[in-house]
Amino acid sequence: MVFEIKEGKKTEVRRISFVGNKTFSDSELRGETATQESAWYRFLTTNDTYDPDRRQVDREKLRDFYLGEGYIDFKVISAVAELSPEQDAFYITFTVDEGERYKLGKVDIKTTLKDLDTKALMALLQTKEGEWYDQGDVDRSVNALTDELGSLGYAFVDIQARLDRDPKKKIVKLTYDINEGPKVFVERIDIKGNVRTLDKVIRREFRLAEGDAFNTAKLRRTRTRLQKLGFFSNVDIKNLPGSSPDKTDIQATVEEQSTGKLRLGVG
Repeated sequence: MVFEIKEGKKTEVRRISFVGNKTFSDSELRGETATQESAWYRFLTTNDTYDPDRRQVDREKLRDFYLGEGYIDFKVISAVAELSPEQDAFYITFTVDEGERYKLGKVDIKTTLKDLDTKALMALLQTKEGEWYDQGDVDRSVNALTDELGSLGYAFVDIQARLDRDPKKKIVKLTYDINEGPKVFVERIDIKGNVRTLDKVIRREFRLAEGDAFNTAKLRRTRTRLQKLGFFSNVDIKNLPGSSPDKTDIQATVEEQSTGKLRLGVG
C-alpha cells in the first residue's frame, strides 16, 4: 500500500479583525496577538501561517492585555477562522466584550496566620489605591508576598487576591487573603539537559533538598543561582505532582552554552 501525499503550500493568515473593541483599535490589538497577518517581510517567521492551537494562545494574550489596562470583566466571546474561497488563506475574527474599566479602591491584607505583621507587608505591594487595576501588578505583589513569607519561615501559605467590584463608581476593592496552605514536601529533584555539567554541580546550587518543605522563594533563588553560574543559556524549573497530594517533584531543565571564546584576527 502506497500513500501519495500532496502537501501543497502553507495556508497564510491574510487578515485579523476584531468586533466589539471600542477603546483599542484593531492595529493595537493585532500587536498583542501571537498570530500575525502575512507580509513579504515575515519570510523568516511562521507566525503568519494558520495554526488552530495558536488561536487559544491569542485569546489568553488578549485577556492579559485588557486585564493589564483595568478591564476586569473582559472576555473573548468567539474566535472564528474562515477559509478564503480560493482555499489559500484564513481570515480570523475575534469578537470581544471589553466591559468597564476599573480603578483600585482600598487595598488591604488580611491573614489568619498568628504574629504576622500585615502593615510591614503593605510596602511590598505594587498595587496602589487610585491607580488603574493591573493584573500584572497583582501577580507581582503575590509573588513578593510569597517570597517574603518564605524568608520569614512560612513555608506553607496560600495567597488569594479577592476583588470586590463597585460597578457604579467603577472601583474595585482589592484584598490579599493570606492563609495557611496545604503542607507539601519535595519528593524528588530531577535534572535534565546537562551534558557537560555534572549533576552535583547543579544540585549544590539548590536551596531545597529532597524531603524538605516546598518553598517557592527558595525555588526562585535556586533558579537565580543557576543562571549566575554562566554555564547555561536557559534555566527552567517547575514543580510537578508527586506520588501523593502532599508531595511534589522538582524538575530542572537546563540548556548549556559555550563557556569558552574563540577570537580570530586578520591582518
